[in-house]
Amino acid sequence: MFRSTRAARWGALLTASALALTACGGGGGGGGGDAGGTIRIAISSESLATQLVRMAADLGMFKGEGLDVELVNSNGGAQAVTAMLSGNVQFAAAGAPEVITSNAEGRDVKAIARLYSGLSGSVVLSKETAQRLGVRTDTPLEERVKAPDIPIGERLKDLDGLNIAFASATSSLKSPVISSAESVGAKVNPVYMKQENMPAAMSAGAIDALQASPPVSELGVLSAGGVMWIEGPTGQFPAEHTPTSSSTLMTTGEYIGKAPETVKKVAAAISKTAQLVMDDPAKAKANVRGRYGDVDAKIFDAAWEANNASYTQPRVTAEQFAHDITVLPKELSTKEVLALDPKDLIVPDEFNPTDPAPKS
Repeated sequence: MFRSTRAARWGALLTASALALTACGGGGGGGGGDAGGTIRIAISSESLATQLVRMAADLGMFKGEGLDVELVNSNGGAQAVTAMLSGNVQFAAAGAPEVITSNAEGRDVKAIARLYSGLSGSVVLSKETAQRLGVRTDTPLEERVKAPDIPIGERLKDLDGLNIAFASATSSLKSPVISSAESVGAKVNPVYMKQENMPAAMSAGAIDALQASPPVSELGVLSAGGVMWIEGPTGQFPAEHTPTSSSTLMTTGEYIGKAPETVKKVAAAISKTAQLVMDDPAKAKANVRGRYGDVDAKIFDAAWEANNASYTQPRVTAEQFAHDITVLPKELSTKEVLALDPKDLIVPDEFNPTDPAPKS
């Protein structure tokens, strides 16, 4: 027996593109300071989790703050952060673990905003793995894109020994899988690759499962013949192993000192975009719809209704990062990580975006 899920509604999201990261600007923080110039933001993927910053650019929120912003697609969160630390871009959109591990390594990286609250990624088993576990793979597609109604503990135990693909070692989508599996005595073998390459790797038998955001998770079912196993967007992972966000906007402490007014304007643009999602969801929806033009209208409508609230909580807090440190897998929970003060991982209040207020 299967239950309906919002991840399934993204079944036709097959239009994500993987663009190479463009190395722009010089080292030492690059351009785009308070004196003017282009601000560059590296984005980890084309997935659902990055849409808030894309809306801010498309809907003129950055421009309304007097900013000239260029979005640069990267091949994952680690590369986005590397581009930021090298000065090729001024901001990066990646997972919260990137903020945590960067600081543990002595780099002063600050979280500015949550771009997607909650967990956007889902685990999909390959056809061969599902069959080996006794899971039927000959059921209708609408059933295979829904997670089975099996206790989560059993599904986690079945991950033991599997080669599971993640976008990077510090992906925000990795921690819940690793730590949840560890909590039931299971151990998975991480394999790292771009999300867009995961379905092909699954079809070729190179991996047993993948953990990815829509549309890649659904593509693992639709094109690779896999089976949805654990869904992040519907809260199927244990809460104590689930991070507070899937995508975080960040910059360096050095850049904040160099261009404080620019950082404030970026935060303001994110706040206004989140407010627009709440006040004028039709406009926000139309913008996101433009990036998924091949998706059936009914599927997209249902997906938007299920997910748009994840864009309306951009404010970052020390409490969020205190929790996210606790859900890191053992391999990332180093003594340096555990010694961090969560208050040092977020921007000071003057740079922190505000969560939107409901209409009066």
